[in-house]
Amino acid sequence: MEARATRQVQATLLIEKISQLEKIEVSDKELQDRIEHLARAAGERGKTVRDIYSRPDPREELRAQIVSDYTLGFLLERAMVKEVDPPAAKVDEKGKKS
Repeated sequence: MEARATRQVQATLLIEKISQLEKIEVSDKELQDRIEHLARAAGERGKTVRDIYSRPDPREELRAQIVSDYTLGFLLERAMVKEVDPPAAKVDEKGKKS
């Protein structure tokens, strides 16, 4: 699990750095729009959602998540994907795949 956690932290740091370099930001209006969207989606618990995001820490965490989403979108728009066929599996003398 340590290796997985390390990769996740590295990926998060990389996305944060790219968002800084590309100046990807979230306006207060975009943040408020997302909060309203979440509140509407929560139905009867909408007021609770609004109350949660009225506090600074949850609000900034949501802002960071939106920046991350925007950054991933930015990267996907510019990605040059090349599809290749997977390599054929090799079978040794004992019939085991390698």
